[in-house]
Amino acid sequence: MQTHKSTIYFQPKIHQQVAQIAQNNNTTISNIINETLLQVLSENKEDLLSFQARANENSIGYDELMEDLKIHGKI
Repeated sequence: MQTHKSTIYFQPKIHQQVAQIAQNNNTTISNIINETLLQVLSENKEDLLSFQARANENSIGYDELMEDLKIHGKI
C-alpha cells in the first residue's frame, strides 16, 4: 500500500494517549490514526448511503407526526 506523509498537530494529552495505545498494541501512532480514520470514513459512507436511499421518501410536518403518534398510542 502506498502511503503519503502529512503533519498532524495533536494536543499533548491526545498525543500521549495515542502513543500509549500504540505502545500497548505493539503498533505505530500512524497505524492507530489510519485505522480510526478508516472506521470513521466507513461510518460516514454508510450514513450517506442511508440518506441517499431515503431521499425520495415522503416527509411529514411536526404537527402531522405528533397526531400520528397520538393515533397510534405512542404518546
